[in-house]
Amino acid sequence: MIATSKINKNFSLIAQLSKATTQVATLKDSVVSSVSNIDSKGYSISLVGSDVYSQNDQLFVTFKQPLRVTSGNMILTTANGLNLDDSISFADQTVNLSPASIERALTIGYTTELDNHANMVVLLNHRNNPNHDDFLKSEHQIMIKINKKF
Repeated sequence: MIATSKINKNFSLIAQLSKATTQVATLKDSVVSSVSNIDSKGYSISLVGSDVYSQNDQLFVTFKQPLRVTSGNMILTTANGLNLDDSISFADQTVNLSPASIERALTIGYTTELDNHANMVVLLNHRNNPNHDDFLKSEHQIMIKINKKF
């Protein structure tokens, strides 16, 4: 679902919400013996400005939580030893598919035409808990891209 609101002639606010449910069919005699429905969601909100510093430029700020599993489990069936009759014993283990932490990202971007044959894009990006993993360090990225048409 996407909603857009024009603040004035140069600025717009854009919000997006994504929700999904995934149903999984397991294979017979698989290590994964069953999987519940997997629910996930993500969202973003952006402020976009056009013609901010010069004609045909664009400035934007986006805050987002990328798509993330919010609920879901799977049961793994694994061998855990030998019985007295040399048959293999198995045990079931329930695995929660929802990550413990939440990734959030902030992106600031600017794009402008340098002349009739060239344009430039500058992006600054910060991610907390990349891939919804709180063991990973936060990421900081800077990208500058210049396109020239010959």
